[in-house]
Amino acid sequence: MQDHLSSPIFIRIFKRPLYLDGRGKMMKKIQGMKYVLLALGLICVEQAPTFFLKPKQPLWQAGLLIFLFLLISFGTVKLGKHLNIISSQAVLRQWRSWKITIIGLLILFSVQIVGGIVLTIENGGNSTANQSALEELSANPLLLFTIIVIVAPIVEEIVFRGLLLNKTFHFSYVGIIVSSFLFGLLHFPTNFGSWIIYGGMGLVLGLVYKRTGKIEHAFMIHFLNNLIGIIPLLL
Repeated sequence: MQDHLSSPIFIRIFKRPLYLDGRGKMMKKIQGMKYVLLALGLICVEQAPTFFLKPKQPLWQAGLLIFLFLLISFGTVKLGKHLNIISSQAVLRQWRSWKITIIGLLILFSVQIVGGIVLTIENGGNSTANQSALEELSANPLLLFTIIVIVAPIVEEIVFRGLLLNKTFHFSYVGIIVSSFLFGLLHFPTNFGSWIIYGGMGLVLGLVYKRTGKIEHAFMIHFLNNLIGIIPLLL
């Protein structure tokens, strides 16, 4: 794996193995920190246009935001390919990949059902604060589809599974826990049921990625989950 960085020290880090001496450990920490900062920056870039979301905004504003979000998605995919996080789209043409996707999606639905039951016990309803905010937004349907079904799966999978779980924690179980916690935190959980839904989703996606080594499976599970979830918002 090679990254085009201007600093010679980083070029040396990526071109030779890191030995477990004092200097090697320090270089490994610097390398991991680079991916953490990159993940943080990518989340900030993705979230920035959301500050301009308004109910029933003019069509030209919605169109501009859609363009910006698609540009961010395109750039994120390019980054994922550059860092060898995204391997090949051919993976999704295999029946085994779809079988993994379907099984992962069913497990995710099971987690969400448990979270929904806990939410009902806690609040008397099964809607999270994040879901309620989306319902109240009344944004342009195409803009909402772009954000939830296209941008969120791409950016969140590259950030939490690609940059954190893979590049920073090297598929360790600690990495699965940390990336799942941060993924849940991004969705502003306000109670235990919300944590089960979003943190559990992070765990399922992380375990699928660790087991298969292909982030495309996590992409598809996330995409299908959000696609199914957005249907009531568009009706």
